[in-house]
Amino acid sequence: MKPRTLLIIAAVFAVVVSFYVVFENIYLPKKEKGKERENKVFTLTREDLDLIKIQTEHSVIILVREKDKDRWVMTAPIKSDVDAGEVESFIASALDTEVTRKLGTKEQLKDSMGDFGLDEPKLSVVLGSGDNSEVLSLGNVVASGGEVYATRKGDDQVFLVDEFVTEDLNRDTTTLRDKTLVAFSPDDIVSLSVSRSGTTVTVKREADDSWLITEPIKYSADADQITDILEFVSEAGAVGFAPEGADPAEYGLSAPAITLLLVDTGGAISRLLIGKPAGDNNYWAMREGRPSIFMVSEKVKNKLTVSADFIMDRSLLAYAAADVTAIEVSGPDGRISIVRDGRGWKITEPDQVKGDRNAVNALLSDLREMKVSGIVQIPAKDLGRYGLSRPTLAITLTADEGDTEHTSVLKLALTAGDTSYGYLSTGDFIFSIPTETIADFKPTFDSLKDRALLSFDKDTVTRITVAAGDKTYAFKKKGDTWKMTDPDRKKVDTALIDSLLGAIGDLSYSGVLVDTKDNLEQWELDEPRTAITLFGPDDKEIGRIAFGREEQKDDGRYTAAVSTSLKKTYGVDTDLVDTIKDKIEIIQEGR
Repeated sequence: MKPRTLLIIAAVFAVVVSFYVVFENIYLPKKEKGKERENKVFTLTREDLDLIKIQTEHSVIILVREKDKDRWVMTAPIKSDVDAGEVESFIASALDTEVTRKLGTKEQLKDSMGDFGLDEPKLSVVLGSGDNSEVLSLGNVVASGGEVYATRKGDDQVFLVDEFVTEDLNRDTTTLRDKTLVAFSPDDIVSLSVSRSGTTVTVKREADDSWLITEPIKYSADADQITDILEFVSEAGAVGFAPEGADPAEYGLSAPAITLLLVDTGGAISRLLIGKPAGDNNYWAMREGRPSIFMVSEKVKNKLTVSADFIMDRSLLAYAAADVTAIEVSGPDGRISIVRDGRGWKITEPDQVKGDRNAVNALLSDLREMKVSGIVQIPAKDLGRYGLSRPTLAITLTADEGDTEHTSVLKLALTAGDTSYGYLSTGDFIFSIPTETIADFKPTFDSLKDRALLSFDKDTVTRITVAAGDKTYAFKKKGDTWKMTDPDRKKVDTALIDSLLGAIGDLSYSGVLVDTKDNLEQWELDEPRTAITLFGPDDKEIGRIAFGREEQKDDGRYTAAVSTSLKKTYGVDTDLVDTIKDKIEIIQEGR
């Protein structure tokens, strides 16, 4: 094929492709769009609009679009912001209105225009764009129902539209005007106050987004409750309006029953006032500084009927357990003083002993789980009346939060009834609490002190011997490796030795059998059935535990035990001793 022929074919192909692209992407869409708009009553687009007028025999509503702010405002019959969602819905309905059937020209049907209700239309809708405006007039429903007679400005035709169009486009002032109670974003609010019946409750947002009640008490607030209030008010709307120019005093708004005050991050202040009942479970309200008086539902009034009691964080322990540095417990058994000691706890009174870390942490956890039922008195004036001048239990907590040390006092007075009482110094209030919640809360020196038979650091142990009956098991550490040296010589999995040392560390006593170690023979401890000895660096003995006679009690089996680190003879749960034997067996079998 000659080059000239190829060029001609290529040029023809390019023209065909170009035509196809233009036809598919420009001509057809325009044609389809034209068909789509062919039956539409209005030809303007949403972006074109700057005027909406809704006229009935009773009212005229005018909305104007402020294009620089891209928002609509109502200019008649009142001046007001609008409900943006309602306006957008109205525009969508208007622009979607279609001619369902053409009946003839106005001239042909002039004698029937009165019967059609078009000589004095029930509803006229004007959409404007600059100097251009389009008008739809709606009359009566046709006798067979389902459609409405209609005409439009500049069109000689009388036509029908769906009957629902009248309902969609006949929006009243209340529907279209702004119904926002207070315009704000919940995330921007830093302070909230509710005043009612001469009492003000104020909460403020803390740096970590928690909330603090600052009035009438100073106490942590329930963040979920505050968020719920803010979100509810921001989303709630007016359900009706008073006549324009109404006197606020007539609606109970010069001395409101409830005042909500909001302060945002920029320091802007907004106030919502709620006054007299308006009937039908509604109340009159207004935004301070705005002329409109509107109705809110009873739900809004109830949501703002708040008290410190309602929004407080009901946890008794206001601190994170990790921040607590000291605990003092005063009760029937005297005073117990506990201080943090590294990762654990140390009891300094009534005796200086190691504290049981799990037991002390459980004490703080129990306090954290306790919840206030309700506030009885603010400020706390009558401690004696509620048995709190001589409480059943008093707990003082010291917490270190950053650079600040806080101390709070909790007093609990147990009663014989279903309700007991407490006092919190941090809020200076008396509260009620279910008796069943605190009836079994009885921290004692014995329950809080460390009950381990032998305290040690696993990493410092270099040798272990366990004598059980006529057998002795010995293990020795060299570097990071453990070996069994008796009765067999073999390498041992380090994880198995860690498990054995963990079980030895878990050996704790259930109770004291004798306050001394004098009568070893009585408990078969002079020739113990089992003995465990741990050694540390330089093969120095860390400590030794010996187990003797077993006995059966109502609450289970226990074994008599003594330890080189303790001064008394103790009863130990036999299952704990058996665990050591099980660990030895696992090591010996190499499982």
